[in-house]
Amino acid sequence: MAENQEQKPSGPKKNPLGSTGETARQNVKAHRERLNLGYAELSRRLEAVGRPIPVLGLSRIEKGERRIDTDDLTALAAALDVAPVTLLMPDATGDPDAPLTNPPTGVAVGPTGREVWQWLSAQKPLPGTEYGSPTEFAYRAMPLFAASEIEIGMGPSALITRDEARELIDAALVEFLRKQSKDDALRTPGEKARAKEARRAREAAADGND
Repeated sequence: MAENQEQKPSGPKKNPLGSTGETARQNVKAHRERLNLGYAELSRRLEAVGRPIPVLGLSRIEKGERRIDTDDLTALAAALDVAPVTLLMPDATGDPDAPLTNPPTGVAVGPTGREVWQWLSAQKPLPGTEYGSPTEFAYRAMPLFAASEIEIGMGPSALITRDEARELIDAALVEFLRKQSKDDALRTPGEKARAKEARRAREAAADGND
C-alpha cells in the first residue's frame, strides 16, 4: 500500500485512547519535531528498522486516530533515538515532584512525575501499592541480571550503594521470614539472627571478591 493510502476507519471509535495512548502520541510528535523529521523521513527510518508505517499512518498516530501497539512503540523509539519508556512518560517538565494530572492508564491520580518515572523504569514501586520493598519490586520488575546488580550495589544498573542494598535485603529477609514462618518464636529474635547470619555471609563473600 502506498505511503499516503492507508485506509482510515469510519464511524466513532469503539475504544478511544486512554491516558497512556494520548501521552505516547504526544511524545512521538515531540521527539519527531525535536529531530526535525518530516513524516516521510520517519517513515523511512521505521521501514529500515523493520516496522514500516506509512506517512498517513504516522499522521493518524499523532492525531490520536490510530493506536500505537507494542511493536509500533519499540520501533518508534528506535527510529526516534529514545527508549520505549520515554514515549510512555507523561510530561512532568513543570515540576517533577508535583502530582501528575495525566498519569498512565491504570494509575490513580496522586503519584508525582518523578515517582511515575521511577516506576516506569523499574526503579521503585508506585507509592501506596502492595509491591513490598524496593528490592522485592526490582526482582519482579527487572531482568534477573539487573535486579542482581542492584542487590549487590554494583554494575551499570546499580541504583543504590552496596550498603543500602544490604540493608534492603536484610529488611526483605526479615519480612519474608515473618510471613513464611508459622512458629511465633521465629518472628523476633530468630528471624533477626538469621538475617544477621545471612548478612555476615554476604559481607564475607564481598570482601573475598574485592
